[in-house]
Amino acid sequence: MDNYDKQILDIIQSDFPLCSRPYEEVGRRVGLTEAETLARVRALKETGLIRRMGANYQSKKLGCSPPSAPRAFPKRKSTNSWPR
Repeated sequence: MDNYDKQILDIIQSDFPLCSRPYEEVGRRVGLTEAETLARVRALKETGLIRRMGANYQSKKLGCSPPSAPRAFPKRKSTNSWPR
């Protein structure tokens, strides 16, 4: 991982551009073309440095209530009639 990869990861994690060509914008910020940026992102995904990409939002700033807390449900007895 070189300085370009570090800069790309920083932008993806903290200031991902919301535009029609986000990787072109990321590339412009770090001094690469869109194709070079996409190739680097794909390589980072293939090596496992990027596991998934998705939105991370602050619900209070959006005027929403926070997501529900995970709940545990009681274990049900199996209705499977097959012998074990």
